[in-house]
Amino acid sequence: MGTELIVIGGWEPTTWEPTCRVFLYNFSRGAWREGQPMRGLRSLFAAAAIDRRVYVAGGHDRNKNAVATGEVNNVDRDEWEGLPEMEATRDECEGLAVGDEFWVVTRQRHKASLTAVVRHSIRYQEDGDQWRACGVKGSARKEASCWLRGDWGGGGRRALMG
Repeated sequence: MGTELIVIGGWEPTTWEPTCRVFLYNFSRGAWREGQPMRGLRSLFAAAAIDRRVYVAGGHDRNKNAVATGEVNNVDRDEWEGLPEMEATRDECEGLAVGDEFWVVTRQRHKASLTAVVRHSIRYQEDGDQWRACGVKGSARKEASCWLRGDWGGGGRRALMG
């Protein structure tokens, strides 16, 4: 976010427990600081930054249950606020900033390659304070037309830089 790298959640390296901790690295000062923790523990979640706000949603709780919750951090105030609950849980999802919208995308991995097919996506619009369905839905034939390349795996900490 400007001159800061934000590292959010993931797992504690010694216990492998999910964490709600947040760390910010300021490139201008060359220093780390700890930010306000997220309101809830989560791992394998979606995250994206829009302007000076960081959005997180979905993922796993402490018991590895998928969650439908989300929250947003105002970086300038270092405060977290809850988002409306999504209509369904989302785990092992990815976050995208598309204009002024936060998209949460779930996918189905294909073991034979580094490609994934989008299964469901949902977007959050702050001005309406609501989630809306979007993206590819339907049968596998329809979904096969929307391939995304790259590594969609991993589950450690999410790092955002803007």
